Amino acid sequence: MSTLIIAVHGKGGSADTSTTVNKIKERFIEYDVVTPSYDSDKSHDEVKRYIDTYVKEYKEYDTVMVIGISLGGYWARYLANEIKGAKYVGLNPSFNFYGDDSSHVDRSYLPITLYVTRDDDAVDPNYAIKKYMARGKLHILPKGGHRMLNVLDKVLDEVALDINTI
Repeated sequence: MSTLIIAVHGKGGSADTSTTVNKIKERFIEYDVVTPSYDSDKSHDEVKRYIDTYVKEYKEYDTVMVIGISLGGYWARYLANEIKGAKYVGLNPSFNFYGDDSSHVDRSYLPITLYVTRDDDAVDPNYAIKKYMARGKLHILPKGGHRMLNVLDKVLDEVALDINTI
């Protein structure tokens, strides 16, 4: 079974400097991993145009999982909605960075898994919890901070267990 993982960094990071993206690359070494590097200082429309370049039909892959942290969680969700058959994993996703996101509707068939920490000091976890409480898998962790540094390995282990079933 061939698997592609698209790992999207958060605001101010890059595919090379993001601790989370690097951990994803290390943890999922047995899979193909693609790491878009967008400029979070650009406008929503400019970043969207860049992210759209990653919207392809990945027919050669049995599984496509798009993982994003923080603002990357917003763009990963967008990308997963655009790639037929993709799965989405958000890590402390920032859905309302560009304003009210309540009008965004995910495709009904999109498998969604979120990991949020209650002690996130950059993104209000309640927004994601409220938005996805009745949709997908929601893992609410008491601690971990915004970057999830002390729980990230465990979270990625859980994602790895579910990679073909999420």
